[in-house]
Amino acid sequence: MHQVLGEAEQAAVRQAVLDHRPCDVGLSGQLWTRRLVGELIVKLYRVRLTEPGWERT
Repeated sequence: MHQVLGEAEQAAVRQAVLDHRPCDVGLSGQLWTRRLVGELIVKLYRVRLTEPGWERT
């Protein structure tokens, strides 16, 4: 399967989730959910998670 985010990008998303709350990075909420992680990825990399997989926006 093709990965849209590279290893470094994936690591940066993981670190952002570990180090920050959604509200710290301009998103709504105090706790990370799948939806909010998806919003973070859109914000950082302009990649949106869809039902069948990933797509570039």
